[in-house]
Amino acid sequence: MKPPSGVFAALIVCAAASAAAAEPPPAVPVLDVVRSNLEQSYTAPFPLLVTWKGGTVDPLWFEANLAPHFLVGKNGWPIAIDLTPKIVLRMYRENSAPVKTPSYMPRLTAYLLFTKELAGRPVLYSSFTFGHHSNGQSGGTFLADGTVNHDTGDFATNYLEAALYVADGVASSWWVSPSLEWHPRVATSEGLAGRYGFWRAHLAFAGFRGLLLDDKLSVRVSGILDHVEIEGDSAVTRVLRRVPVSVRYLVRFPTLGVGGYLSVYAGPDYYNVWFDRYVSVFQIGLAGDTSPRLPGVF
Repeated sequence: MKPPSGVFAALIVCAAASAAAAEPPPAVPVLDVVRSNLEQSYTAPFPLLVTWKGGTVDPLWFEANLAPHFLVGKNGWPIAIDLTPKIVLRMYRENSAPVKTPSYMPRLTAYLLFTKELAGRPVLYSSFTFGHHSNGQSGGTFLADGTVNHDTGDFATNYLEAALYVADGVASSWWVSPSLEWHPRVATSEGLAGRYGFWRAHLAFAGFRGLLLDDKLSVRVSGILDHVEIEGDSAVTRVLRRVPVSVRYLVRFPTLGVGGYLSVYAGPDYYNVWFDRYVSVFQIGLAGDTSPRLPGVF
């Protein structure tokens, strides 16, 4: 008796599926993983800044983070260098729509790549960063009454940061990164000691979630390790300002180089000389260089 043709078809389909499942994931150079995890540029119209008491401050037209990357490296090399002339700016909803004291945050990062490509198991790489943060002002950082000079006050600090990255070894669908940041008080504005926080530990996570199209969730929790005390802090903000938290969810638009994102931040204001106030920042905006998903994530 001749077996039905449908049996042969089913066997062929099963064999093809088994062969496809047995195929190893596409080889992905670790340098491509580094590229996919670089900081993104963004712009957010009408971001909402809220104090811990619930009141809004500083109505803005937009906030923008401009973080172009000049990455020097080649697949197979054990090291890569990234120069990032980053700028963060806020345009205020005031007369003449001023952009007040932007944050100039250039940094130079060296990545050490311990393996050449993803090999089906978690991979490690590390980075060492020299960074700078200033606002381009020359006035005294503090006023005569001891409060921060937000209008013309100088703000400048430099830092070193060492980080370790653990990435998914199949397709870099997630990564985790602990890091330690130190401000050595070289070319630093007077009076920041004991107010800004010169030792900071960070733990960052990012992963593709697959909830909507091509999307990515990232979380960063920090801890200020040295003594920080701001005049006027309540018992609540004294604790909260030591643990800044940032959460961002991004959806990449198909075939386009931009994506939409939603983010929430709570901690000391990251906008240079405004470090003395505790705020929550809510943003909905557009992000560029959206780190497209590497092959084989799903």
